[in-house]
Amino acid sequence: MFKLYKILFFNSMLLGTLISISAYSWFNMWIGLEINLLSIIPLMKSNKNMFPAEASLKYFITQTLASTIILFAVILSLMSSDYIPNNSDYWLMMILNSALLTKLGA
Repeated sequence: MFKLYKILFFNSMLLGTLISISAYSWFNMWIGLEINLLSIIPLMKSNKNMFPAEASLKYFITQTLASTIILFAVILSLMSSDYIPNNSDYWLMMILNSALLTKLGA
């Protein structure tokens, strides 16, 4: 029988994916990716996987590092432009994009 918690986490994973795809801002995309993070970790725990704790920990550390880099880039962007984010800081946008791509592909 299919466990009910798997249905809940699978639906929340789909919701996070839809939020990320339909996002108009970086913040909304980040929120969707965080929903994906919180919903995929319980789904990684399965009887077929020999090392679920190790895989979950590696995934969590990668996602946490990418989230930290996103927050760092946003704070630097706000500090460098008097709290008005703009796209003139290409190196900050590159850091932000690489962190978001890390969260997408991890």
